Amino acid sequence: MIRIATRTAVFITVLLLPCAALAASSFAQEPVPTPARVTEPPLIEAIEIQGAEGREAEVRAGMRQKLGAPFDAAGLRRDVQWLWRWRRIRVDLAELRPGSAEGKAVMVLEVHAFRAFRRAVFTGNAEYERGELELRAGLFGQSIDLEAITQVSRRIEEFYREKGYAHVHVRVEASEASDEVTFHVEEGPQVRITELKFEGAEGIPAGYRFHPGLDLWGAVQHRPGFFLVGDSEYSEIRIQEDRNALLQLYADYGYRDAKIEFDTDFMGEDKSEARVTYFVQEGPLYRIRSLQIVGEDGEPLHFTFEQFTENLRLEAGMPYEAARVQATMAEIIRMYAAIGHPSLARSETEAARSEQFFRVGGNGDKRNPAPRVIFDATDAAVDLVFEIHEGQKKLVRDVIIRGLERTEDRVARRELSIEPGGPASEDEAQRSSRRLVGQGFFTDAERIPYVNWRWRDFGDDTHVDYLLDIKDEGSTGQFRIGGAWNTDSGPALILDFEKHFHP
Repeated sequence: MIRIATRTAVFITVLLLPCAALAASSFAQEPVPTPARVTEPPLIEAIEIQGAEGREAEVRAGMRQKLGAPFDAAGLRRDVQWLWRWRRIRVDLAELRPGSAEGKAVMVLEVHAFRAFRRAVFTGNAEYERGELELRAGLFGQSIDLEAITQVSRRIEEFYREKGYAHVHVRVEASEASDEVTFHVEEGPQVRITELKFEGAEGIPAGYRFHPGLDLWGAVQHRPGFFLVGDSEYSEIRIQEDRNALLQLYADYGYRDAKIEFDTDFMGEDKSEARVTYFVQEGPLYRIRSLQIVGEDGEPLHFTFEQFTENLRLEAGMPYEAARVQATMAEIIRMYAAIGHPSLARSETEAARSEQFFRVGGNGDKRNPAPRVIFDATDAAVDLVFEIHEGQKKLVRDVIIRGLERTEDRVARRELSIEPGGPASEDEAQRSSRRLVGQGFFTDAERIPYVNWRWRDFGDDTHVDYLLDIKDEGSTGQFRIGGAWNTDSGPALILDFEKHFHP
């Protein structure tokens, strides 16, 4: 980062003398406001360049600052950018020093000139044009400094490998005579995945392409193509992404200790085919050993444990699966929503009043609440603790609708099953929102459904407002044109006009 400094003590002192005298004369009097004095930029009488190492002429050629002209700070910033981009000369310090007289200054630039080549040349790039390679390599026609050549070469190879050219090699040749760097690209064949194998998979099936239900095959994106289905271009980076997706799948289904590695065999005379093998060590299947539903800080709960478990699809002995846990969280929320306890996650309130609202969690993460999970690796067991803060039961004070421009307020209200004076039921709030979305004309300008709702806390311990933000910016009509052919009547023109009326 450039640092601009000034050493203008001479004319700073001169400019400040009148102010100092005024301050001394009015020390014991009421302060008298004085107009601000505008300081004109000094005239540059000389430009000194340090550290250019034989490239001083290039620095001076790139400077817009003219001798005898006022100092131009904005122009200096532009010059610094230009020198780096086009000449690979970095300006480390720009300093103004006092000149030979008042109002004059000497500009001193400390620079570091990298060995740079004027332009890049590409050969052997049959699949991608120069502009595409420059973009991927971070080049935009500027000079290339010697230190960046290796990085540019690596970026080009990475780009090719992402596109399936696993055997690409870039050879670099730098010529001081022509002031060019030539990147000789040996693309090689585009490699495609022709075979995919899973070894060691037992707990989760590793079937083939259209295996129904849970299957490892469905968790990977990069696999043998089938017509237009499947991304068969081989890329080690994307294969690594699939490996991570497989690990997440195992974790979601209770295999917390699963380990997966992969290996690639290139086949064919030109090695354009790849067989990818995932080696799976599933580890033990973790099962739920105990389930607790407790109040935060020991607070008593409205429901008994038996009432909770009547509705939950989670019990001791079941595999520890993320979907089951999330379904349990949703069911607990639904039980409290049904009796009018608005949740903190759906509320607009101050932190000091958050205790008024329902929440369930245990892991201490406010953004992604989940139960507290205790793993026992020795027994491959899991203990789950759902901690509940019930908050307060509340009624609806008012239903507030915002954002309507083309639609009358009553059109939206007739779809709502929540009314002032009724319980703050999140079940009804969600159903009302879905009915509004189902109307089809509450959308944003891109015709994407836009109906958001939340509870608004206004400081009352017994009531909240049901707040709806709705947009009706989408098109109110559609015009379609088409044609048809009938063997009896011949060609026909079909015009279809649809107009949405919001009564």
